[in-house]
Amino acid sequence: MSAPKPLDIDRLFEGYLLRLRTDAEYFSRLTDHNPELGRLNETHLVSFLRAVLPPKIGIGTGFIASGGDRRRQSPQCDIILYDALNNVPLYTSDAWSIYPIEMVYGVIEVKTTLNKRELKDAFEKCAHIRAMATTPDGRGNKGYIKQVPPKPRVSTKYMTYVTELPPRFFVFGYRGWKTKNGLEKNFKSITRENKEAHIHGVCNLYDSGSLYIGHLAFRDEEDRSSPVIENGFHYFLMNLPATLDSMLPAHRNGLGFDQIDLHRYQLPLE
Repeated sequence: MSAPKPLDIDRLFEGYLLRLRTDAEYFSRLTDHNPELGRLNETHLVSFLRAVLPPKIGIGTGFIASGGDRRRQSPQCDIILYDALNNVPLYTSDAWSIYPIEMVYGVIEVKTTLNKRELKDAFEKCAHIRAMATTPDGRGNKGYIKQVPPKPRVSTKYMTYVTELPPRFFVFGYRGWKTKNGLEKNFKSITRENKEAHIHGVCNLYDSGSLYIGHLAFRDEEDRSSPVIENGFHYFLMNLPATLDSMLPAHRNGLGFDQIDLHRYQLPLE
């Protein structure tokens, strides 16, 4: 008996992309109302992500809030990827929820048609959310509670700590630039205009393929942009789980975030 044929991972991801395109193109014929079409496309991507992300990562939509010394709320985010193990949103409804920034792994902005104006809008949203993770003077603004290893005959104690790492940020375009040069030129142009944003990845679909570009960490301004990658949809899916997991400190790797210090969200007593 012959050995079974090995799995063709490239063909598998081609099938994933075809399924996503088919859903988007078929149901887009039901309406020409752009806001509803955008919500449909978000729904298609969410359904797909539920099949490829581990259960510890919840998928929702709504707003991100921060407490501490920088109490702010984000603009509405299309897709919010959050800790579904150890923490819960501040508010939940069927339409949208409010997530403390401490429990957010990442954000995906979904664009039906990705162009320079839409990409610039995503950069601005990214910069806003990144600022929420730090205090005005640059200290960490995300607070957690961690259990201190108990000593014999000593009751359990807890400590609080803060971090400044902002959520990962991605942009997903169902239609976009058709050439590597077009995506790279516009991405670099907006990068020069908005130095506070850090986009971990842009997945740009077009008629016959997909492209991917993002910012590189700890680089000089002129070297911040990665090379444009072809077969970008495959790259986006393969790297998304690890990129989100890099939000966790070493002692929490694979376990979700520590419990949020919700006292930071309380208004001071007068």
